[in-house]
Amino acid sequence: MLTFKLNTNRQTFYKQFVSNSIKNSDKMKKILFSMVAILILPSCSTKEEDRKIELIGKWKLIELYSDLGDGSGIFNPVQSDKRIEFKTNGEYISNGTLCHMSIESNQTSSGIYSSSEMTISPSNCELQNNLTFEINDSFLIINYFCIEGCGEKYKKID
Repeated sequence: MLTFKLNTNRQTFYKQFVSNSIKNSDKMKKILFSMVAILILPSCSTKEEDRKIELIGKWKLIELYSDLGDGSGIFNPVQSDKRIEFKTNGEYISNGTLCHMSIESNQTSSGIYSSSEMTISPSNCELQNNLTFEINDSFLIINYFCIEGCGEKYKKID
């Protein structure tokens, strides 16, 4: 009889130990998950304001991208004084045209941009097309409409 009571007490002890361990494990999982979520979620922001902050300012043309149509295109360095300034009101101004790809910096141009749609709409172009842009590794890349692929890469200067 004593043996049975001891075994019953051991069984009860083990059941309680395992039950408490599972409950504590669930609590730890919840705490760990909450901590990970708190750390990760703020870095996943895609708000338009965040993109605007990155885009707003002055940019200088540093490279042109061209591709013959076989996918072997690369960015090549250029000597140019072409600059673009993106303003907080959704407008931009440039000392070169954005109607077509060019390194020239002798023509003032302007237009509007949308950070949420990631588009640039130049004013006074014969073909009124929205250009797309992206910011990669702190470089602004403006993509033009070309069958073979072409674009301009800018570095932020202000």
